[in-house]
Amino acid sequence: MREAEDSRNTLGTAGLTGCSPCSGGEKVRNLGGSAAADVRFPDVTVDRAGTYTLFIDYTVNGDRSFLVSVNGGAPVEAAVSGIGNSTPGTTTVSVMLAAGANTIRIYNDEESAPDLDRLSLGQP
Repeated sequence: MREAEDSRNTLGTAGLTGCSPCSGGEKVRNLGGSAAADVRFPDVTVDRAGTYTLFIDYTVNGDRSFLVSVNGGAPVEAAVSGIGNSTPGTTTVSVMLAAGANTIRIYNDEESAPDLDRLSLGQP
């Protein structure tokens, strides 16, 4: 598991805000709308290559989506909906990871994305 506000991540023009029900007490907001408004999770390390389930914890009011790219590859869309920006939800996407370190990018260049709480990986 990695918190969105983890100091190893790169936030681009996105920012942090408090979120008491979020796992680490903070979340990343202002994601999306431009290529610079993203979060990059470097050094997501796995022992073997394969397809993994990525759990994305988020908050959102309405219908929005994340794009998820691994190691600069083609993005996978994760469409979500919610009724408030203070109640975290979880969605999943399947991602292909290489053995060793990977970089996961969460973004939406076209429109605002949900606020991001954390990422977790399930076993392949």
